[in-house]
Amino acid sequence: MIFSETFTQLKTRYPWIGLRKIKEHQFHFQAEIGKVKNLLELQTDGVQIEVRSDDGHYIGYASTSDLSPNGLLIAAQKAYLLANLQSKYGLAPLPKSVRPIAQGRY
Repeated sequence: MIFSETFTQLKTRYPWIGLRKIKEHQFHFQAEIGKVKNLLELQTDGVQIEVRSDDGHYIGYASTSDLSPNGLLIAAQKAYLLANLQSKYGLAPLPKSVRPIAQGRY
């Protein structure tokens, strides 16, 4: 429920937004003379956020492992800032067809 409310806030603030869930799983270990030592397992969850610039020709990216509503909002703000900075300096514009606006009913 909290995620859908946060996503609704994000959709209304930005011209286009995409979220991608990221899950990273790491295993760390040492092997010395045939014996495994220091086995460590880590798992990290996060979200990559893409936001279009106001002119629609640039996409900014930001990622966060803070999955709270505030963490997602902060990451989206950073992605939006980066997209509009690219727009300001004219770096590598993208056609709008790269990330078309979804239209339809769900």
